[in-house]
Amino acid sequence: MFDAYKADLIRYVLRRGPMARTKLMKLLFLIDRELYRRFGATVFHWKMYKYGPFSREVLDTLDDMEIDGFVVARVEEDVIIYELASTVPAELPQEVKEVADQILVAWARRSLDELLTYVYNLEEVKEAWPGKPLLR
Repeated sequence: MFDAYKADLIRYVLRRGPMARTKLMKLLFLIDRELYRRFGATVFHWKMYKYGPFSREVLDTLDDMEIDGFVVARVEEDVIIYELASTVPAELPQEVKEVADQILVAWARRSLDELLTYVYNLEEVKEAWPGKPLLR
């Protein structure tokens, strides 16, 4: 239902400013978690990995966006930071924007430690084993 909006959702999140890969991944997970709760659909497919919820699709989309000149990735102190390099607007359905805004208002300015503690303590994350599909 929402999987056609991968690059647009990333663009929508990154319009708030440069962001570390881990924080971006966890914010996208929380957005998808809320979309799944409300609509039974997600933008990305998620699995549980050693460091929590992970989507290979996020990294593949970021790679494509970087090749196409929409984002720039740089390394700062062993952290990969993504930044928008284009002003192309994000074309998202209103319900996706509303969910994204709700999550971003709550979490975008919080520290990575706070975000990770919250995500790792979610019931579906605590109960998952490595490789287990999430939000399905």
